[in-house]
Amino acid sequence: MTTFRDHEMSAATKAEHAALLRAAMQTGRTLVGGVTHDLNSALQILGDSLYAIKDDTQALLRAAPSVSDETTESLSSSLALADDAFSRITAITRVVPGLVVTPNDESGPINVEAELCAVVALTRHHWKHRLNVLIDMPTPFAPFWCKWWIVRLAAMRMVMLASESQQRAPSKYNADRLPTLRITGVLDTDSFELRMCLEQAPLDSTTMAADSVLTLCAKCLNGSIEIVAAHGSSLTSIRYPVRLTSAPTEAGLP
Repeated sequence: MTTFRDHEMSAATKAEHAALLRAAMQTGRTLVGGVTHDLNSALQILGDSLYAIKDDTQALLRAAPSVSDETTESLSSSLALADDAFSRITAITRVVPGLVVTPNDESGPINVEAELCAVVALTRHHWKHRLNVLIDMPTPFAPFWCKWWIVRLAAMRMVMLASESQQRAPSKYNADRLPTLRITGVLDTDSFELRMCLEQAPLDSTTMAADSVLTLCAKCLNGSIEIVAAHGSSLTSIRYPVRLTSAPTEAGLP
């Protein structure tokens, strides 16, 4: 068993906060490239499908009422492709606002599952053909407030590092054989722990532990990083303090 911990770090300085903001912007630029690629691919599929639907529909109208099975099959396939492309574009447009860094002191209440789904969608270009990603949130969390923009950056970085630790599989590779990245969280009375467990494959923990972005994230959150590697799997977690009640101004109090 190999364990890496980064505990009891001193408070982050202004320079470190600035460095974290630069890291967030760089991560945003990296993710924009992946999102743009996926968006262009989806638009291409949608355009091709709509063109095929137009031709199939015209053929259908000309052949009615004796429509061949081949024409019906082709039309159904084109509709399915168009529907898939539309779903991809819809998902992308929902999560793109998450690329914008909003360094407020705190935000909340945090919808953890929805936020993590956005992180996974944004990083799809990185983990596609490398990992299967599973978000495992067994029960709803109590409302809490924290510096979520930093946590989002840490989560994106953790997914990207886990993805980069694995070789890219061929496009026709059996996805069931890919390693699984399981994402979960634990809420205590005064802290939240975000966990990512890479199953079925070892992770280069030394590289992860030395990552400057994760270290800055933990420091700016007054939190800690822990990385454990054992039995062909690895667990990376970041724990940080949260508030379980809203601030007086948020609650409408003077």
